[in-house]
Amino acid sequence: MEKLYQYNQIQFFPIPLSPPKLGKAMAKITINAMKDGPCIVKVDGQRVAALCRCNSSANKPHCDGSHAKSGFKADEAQIDV
Repeated sequence: MEKLYQYNQIQFFPIPLSPPKLGKAMAKITINAMKDGPCIVKVDGQRVAALCRCNSSANKPHCDGSHAKSGFKADEAQIDV
């Protein structure tokens, strides 16, 4: 069974690094840069990570909520991979 991790209220599972098997569809990966917050990485619609954008996290590359204390400001954006 895979380990369950939790960062800043967002649970995620490690993403397997093995290549996809023939006949199976590739995973849909979306990265949402949240307004004044982290980048949320989703694989097939499931949140897998919250990545720091403010450079203040003590748990880099993962978000630990430090953006709220540091006054980090940034626009939101979405990237579909």
